Amino acid sequence: MGRHALAAALMALLALLLPTSAAQAAENPAIIYTTNFHNAAIYELRAAVSWKCLDIRGGGAPQEGACIQTFDCKNALHQRFTFQRTGGGTFTVGAFGTYCLGTQGGTAPGTPLVLSNGWGCA
Repeated sequence: MGRHALAAALMALLALLLPTSAAQAAENPAIIYTTNFHNAAIYELRAAVSWKCLDIRGGGAPQEGACIQTFDCKNALHQRFTFQRTGGGTFTVGAFGTYCLGTQGGTAPGTPLVLSNGWGCA
């Protein structure tokens, strides 16, 4: 493939990936997470744009109900997560071996995620 054809193909791909308008981008901001492999099935999740990590607020010992947030990556245990297949293409996100990420009082878009020990994890 020639240099000009390659450039045209890359521009076409870029056009498909960009939002169609600034208004649409403001209404539906893309949050894309990438994963870094650490040890077997333990992952660090980073937001693609801010490059911040998914993080359990407080950092220390796990505490049920702790808020899940994005924060500067610290290469720490409270920023490590596992994925357990639950069937039908869905997964439970786990932390600290016995905890998982659950929702706080609802399932609507925007409902906060919290550290859970059973409730809200299914």
